[in-house]
Amino acid sequence: MTVWNRLEPLLSKVQKPARYIGCEDGAQIPEHRPQAAAWLLGYPDTYEIGLPNQGLQILREIINEHPLGVAERTYAPWTDLEELLRANDVPLFSVDSHRAAADFDIMAFNLSAELTYTNLVNLIDLAGCPIRSADRDPHHLLIGVGGHCTYNPEPIADFVDFVVLGDGEEVVSEITEVVAAWKVAGKPDRISVLRGGALVGTVPNEGVTRQQLARMMVGRELLLERKRVPVQVGETLLSLNDVEAYRITGTRALYHLTQTLRGGEILGIAGVSGNGQRTLAEVIAGLRDLRDGHITLLGADITAWSVGQRIEAGLRYIPEERMHDGVIQEFSVAENIILQDHVRPPFSKSSFLDFKAIARRSQDLVREFRIKTPGIDTPIKNLSGGNIQKVILARELSNNPTVLIAAQPTRGVDIGATEYIHQRLLDQRSQGTAILLISEDLDEILALSDRIAVLYEGEVMGVVQRDETNAEELGLMMAGVRQAAE
Repeated sequence: MTVWNRLEPLLSKVQKPARYIGCEDGAQIPEHRPQAAAWLLGYPDTYEIGLPNQGLQILREIINEHPLGVAERTYAPWTDLEELLRANDVPLFSVDSHRAAADFDIMAFNLSAELTYTNLVNLIDLAGCPIRSADRDPHHLLIGVGGHCTYNPEPIADFVDFVVLGDGEEVVSEITEVVAAWKVAGKPDRISVLRGGALVGTVPNEGVTRQQLARMMVGRELLLERKRVPVQVGETLLSLNDVEAYRITGTRALYHLTQTLRGGEILGIAGVSGNGQRTLAEVIAGLRDLRDGHITLLGADITAWSVGQRIEAGLRYIPEERMHDGVIQEFSVAENIILQDHVRPPFSKSSFLDFKAIARRSQDLVREFRIKTPGIDTPIKNLSGGNIQKVILARELSNNPTVLIAAQPTRGVDIGATEYIHQRLLDQRSQGTAILLISEDLDEILALSDRIAVLYEGEVMGVVQRDETNAEELGLMMAGVRQAAE
């Protein structure tokens, strides 16, 4: 039975069924050519295509004029049809030929205000494709995105295979030619690695492991699989009770969120960017007010406490935006290390700073946390992203926190710094610290967490044990599918 035969009965049950039929105004279905690179271009809504999406229409024409390409369209289904598609196991489809998305080679989207990161994950799942790029096989769709929401691609890096920035005509033509060549001759059989401007080596594609490639990239052995030693989980140190909060824009970011965090535990917060993660970190740290609910730390209600009071009580915070919220760029490494403690002994005596004590502490932490810097007086803005993150990590961990909020702790840092930061977080877990890990990197969440909660539009879709879940289950919850009741 074709997709259309399964789809047609469902259209009578939805609003505006014509939006899913396509071929409007006598348009012709592009000729299906098996050797051509077949693109499926995702539009937010056939009735609401505005100027931001005119680029997709232009790309569609370019691809169909290319001798090695063919392009059709798909539209993000409204909730009524989405529920019917899932209930009847009908995949996402082309509105032109009504072929299943899986019959195409590439699915590409224009990420704009109309098509958000969460919609993207949802559509990938509806297409029958693994949500994470790392889980896809050569026979799966290539997932690509473009548009002004992709100029910071990190929030979607786990889910897409390529990002087109700026004028995509030339890039799309190149991708079309490469994919068409793959269909005829197969994918490339060698991988070359460059490091420091020099060729490190070339290895066969067949059989090469992530471990081998990582070693070539950084020049040493890396521990890609984190070793989480068993830890006796302690008492509840942090509680969020019916928390509700709003963004600066006035839109609701968190809705009746209730969660607990215990000593010696890492609770991972997964979710597509923009679903309340940043607001969650800020309300716990005291940087944003609650609209409703309560937060308790060590049994004390800290809802009305200042940031300073929370720090004194043992709450520490690694912020998402390190250059904006984590450091003062013009300050030195040493000054950033003692930012939170400069009014306390031994760094301050009778309102005067003790520069010798500050220097000793800073030099000790630079050595302990392997911070690469010309000196402790170097402006922190001159350091690499990974070393700036290590300065923040040193400052927050050196005071033996009771509760640590780590928001996107490895975003934008190299693979070696990522390995180091992960190990420090696991060491802190072993010391009994309760850690809230907020990350858009599913590999990071799965590698470090004991429990995982998934946020979608400010609500928790489910909480699972790390050893009892997988990327597919987490991906579905990230797309708004609530965890099934046991």
